Amino acid sequence: MDYFDNGVLDADNLDPALKENGNRIPLTEQEKEDLIAFMKALSDSGFVGK
Repeated sequence: MDYFDNGVLDADNLDPALKENGNRIPLTEQEKEDLIAFMKALSDSGFVGK
């Protein structure tokens, strides 16, 4: 999450929404924690590796 908050590398195919916002998605610490919790909820350890 810090990668998007701190700024991503510029590229020709970088989404214009990122370019218009200094190549970053500003996130609060709470938003980062919420996104990480959401992504962890998508994990299924019983399925991974099959």
